[in-house]
Amino acid sequence: MRKNDTITVIVPTHYRDNLLKKTLKSISEQTLKPKEVIVVDDTCRQDVFKIVGSFNKENIRFTYVKKKNSGSSPESINLAFQQVKTKYLAIIDDDDRWHKDYLLLCYKKAEETGADFIISSYYEVDEYGNRYEGKQVPEKFILNDWLLYNPGLLCSNMFFK
Repeated sequence: MRKNDTITVIVPTHYRDNLLKKTLKSISEQTLKPKEVIVVDDTCRQDVFKIVGSFNKENIRFTYVKKKNSGSSPESINLAFQQVKTKYLAIIDDDDRWHKDYLLLCYKKAEETGADFIISSYYEVDEYGNRYEGKQVPEKFILNDWLLYNPGLLCSNMFFK
């Protein structure tokens, strides 16, 4: 199995077309390309369908999934998850972007360590390009702590086996 056949990316979206374009561009520019990107649209608009279709010229399969009712991002992720057939899954929100090596680094770490779940710290960039540290993943992450408070997990910084 080739590395680029091992990753699917899920992108839930809701009325953020311009940001979605930037997110899909960020995915298409990854040094390790995913096999497929599944965009779940809970607005069922033709505009989103066209945006997703415009990326299919890349060497990645971009799939549009229409969610019939507006709802939560986790609901959209669960709908797309049913279609995932690759070894790894990454999730990114429609208003986020990844560093170009994000998928490669997550893949390497998962393969080296055998981890089922990779989380990474993140940073925010304002409209002027200023970079700010987001929540940092604790040195010792305890999954049960996530149930009490969020130690820095966002959809966009999680990678799963």
